[in-house]
Amino acid sequence: MSKITLYSKPDCSLCDKAETLLRKLQRDFKYEIEIVDITRDQTLFERYCFDIPVILLDGVERFRGRMSEEELQVAFRERIAKSR
Repeated sequence: MSKITLYSKPDCSLCDKAETLLRKLQRDFKYEIEIVDITRDQTLFERYCFDIPVILLDGVERFRGRMSEEELQVAFRERIAKSR
């Protein structure tokens, strides 16, 4: 099963939208979601404070900032194709 990591922080509307999209797509693409609050880790905060949300697919950064449902679907399909 693939793992999605979402770097976010509280009171971030883009992060909330990204999480909603990830949970919606989780019905069609089976993966585990890990939500990481960057405000709890100084290194992550310094790296991503202006770029959130950030999405990693199986540990590989794929998206920063805004992303569409279609872009996420393409990334998930590519990941599935590579794993076969």
